[in-house]
Amino acid sequence: MKKILLILAVGLTMHSLSAQTKTFSYNMVQIVKNMNVTELATRKTKIVVNKTKNTISIIDSEFPTPYVFKIDSYCDITTPSINCMIRDTQNKLNFFSYNKNRLEIMDIAGDGTRYINIKP
Repeated sequence: MKKILLILAVGLTMHSLSAQTKTFSYNMVQIVKNMNVTELATRKTKIVVNKTKNTISIIDSEFPTPYVFKIDSYCDITTPSINCMIRDTQNKLNFFSYNKNRLEIMDIAGDGTRYINIKP
């Protein structure tokens, strides 16, 4: 009986941990700073929303380092549409929006830096 309860507890823990992270990929992502395209990732770019670490990461082999944002507001990753406020490494406020085939991260308080997908 204890073994069954232990297996059930481990299974529920693993399910809740996997529900805390959502990963999706795009074939191409562009980074626009001051209205100029500064970086263009043409390979698969991986976007990871990690609720346990409270971060959103953009990972691509063509970027020198991954872009990591701190989640600033509630971010529900169980729905098809994800919207939340995030902060970059300079503590600037950004808006993260994902809906089906559209991804956009926009600096709303500064120079208009945007991270958007070109092709899903």
